[in-house]
This record gives sequence, C-alpha cells and structure tokens, in this order.
Amino acid sequence: MPKTFSFSRSSVAGAALALGLLSVSGCAATTPSGPPSVGQALRADPRFSDFVQIIDFAGLGHRLDTANNVTIFAPTNAAFDTSDPSWRTRTSPQGTNNFDLGRQAREQAIRGTVLMGIHPPADFIGKVQDIDTLGGQVFHVNGMVQSSLTVTAGVADGSGMGFPAARAHQTAQVGFPPITTASGLIYPIDTILR
Repeated sequence: MPKTFSFSRSSVAGAALALGLLSVSGCAATTPSGPPSVGQALRADPRFSDFVQIIDFAGLGHRLDTANNVTIFAPTNAAFDTSDPSWRTRTSPQGTNNFDLGRQAREQAIRGTVLMGIHPPADFIGKVQDIDTLGGQVFHVNGMVQSSLTVTAGVADGSGMGFPAARAHQTAQVGFPPITTASGLIYPIDTILR
C-alpha cells in the first residue's frame, strides 16, 4: 500500500509560510487539500532530510513544490551517511570555496534523480531497461528479481552533490512501495547515484 500523508489546511499553510512557499499576497505553491506535492512529501518524511538540505542549498526547493508529472529516485539519509560521512561540509555554503559552482553541480546531480513522467512499479517490474534522467544521466533499471528493483548508474565526468569523483558503476536498491504525491512518485534509494 502506498505511503499516505495527512495535512490539514492550517498545517500546510503554516509550513508553506515558514518555507517561503506562500506569500501574504496568496501566491501558493502548495496543495492545501489532497495529496502533497513532491517537495512537501520529501520535507514531511524524515528519511529525506539530507536530500532536502541539498535541494535547498541548490535553490531548487520551489521547483519541487511546483513540479508535475515526475518520478524521483531520492537517496535516504542513510545513503548519504554511507556514501560519504563528510558530505555536509562540502555541500553547505560555508563548506565550498565557490558556492555558485557547487550549486550548479548540486543542481545537476539533483536533476539526475528525476525522471519525467510518473513511473509506477509496473513500469519496471519484470523488465530490464535504460532510462534517462532530467539531468541527462542514464539509469539501468533491473526489475527481473521478484519483489526487488535495482538502479545502476555510472558517470563519466566525476562528481555530484558535492562528492569527489564517482565510481564507474553504483547500484541502489529501490524501496517499495513508492511514495505517491499529487505531482508524482518518490522511490527511496539506499545509495547516492552519481
């Protein structure tokens, strides 16, 4: 059964004001009734607080709140901690010598987790396929093992999300069921694919 979220109108409006997503003039990027946006769902789930921090440092928080028709392979906090425990230093504004260049790299890496379109498990289970991310990265998705889905990525140019050079191929286990939002699906993954 998909993970569901319950938001009252006042809690969504309060959170939107606190996050700068709702202005006093009434310009909102939230869905006060019904399922949350992709951004709201990521912020509401403590497993993704590190990913949300990277998104915010890259200046992409507003885009996740207004994104439509997307699928995200979102690394969990455990993925960040096992990939490189010192990632916070290199991805924070204080931890980089040139924050603008770091921001561009983080933005590209975050786009590397996003697929255009909503891809339910049926799109992957029982199949092996290559899929392109919004950032131009190719994921090799293997859904041939029963009740399991893996995503493998390899990057030629080196770094992502403020991390040093990537290894040739990285494979992540995909969590099921995906989190259903008003604007797409979120699949938790246990490894940072860069």
